[in-house]
Amino acid sequence: MSRPVPRPAMIAQPMTMQSRVSFDSATSEMPWAKAALRRVRISVITVVAWRAGTRNLRLARASSARRRCCSAVAWPRIGEYIDSHYGQAITLDALAGVAEQSSRTVWRSFMREHGMTPQKYIRKVRLEKARNAIIQRPDLPIMQIGLMCGFNSLGFFAKSYKEVYGELPSETRARS
Repeated sequence: MSRPVPRPAMIAQPMTMQSRVSFDSATSEMPWAKAALRRVRISVITVVAWRAGTRNLRLARASSARRRCCSAVAWPRIGEYIDSHYGQAITLDALAGVAEQSSRTVWRSFMREHGMTPQKYIRKVRLEKARNAIIQRPDLPIMQIGLMCGFNSLGFFAKSYKEVYGELPSETRARS
């Protein structure tokens, strides 16, 4: 059975006043040891500082990549894209292409900024457009308004509308 290798006091514990005195007396007897230990300390400090710096650099790059989607350039482009294409199928990949970010980054940014997924946000925009059209365009059938606003299922349109506004589209039309 092998015996454990004793660790030098300098590595095993922080340097206390007592160990400092013994260190100073040992290095006064061997002047080369003091220079060697100084080089070791400098090397250790250099490595620790370098590792901390590269870790912080990686974190900074990752952080800036996450913020890029929320930049002053990306959000207006996403908003304009949704406003001009709400009547069509809008995918997360299409929004990611507009923002020039990954789908996952766009999804997380939507959750952080709006508190909902991109699809729920798009549905909210579509329902707002549909409600405005129902009120302002009484000549258009509700079915046509639902299709124009990107709802392929009229049952889903009516259900979503009632969840948000508490009434069916036909009831909104009757009130206006």
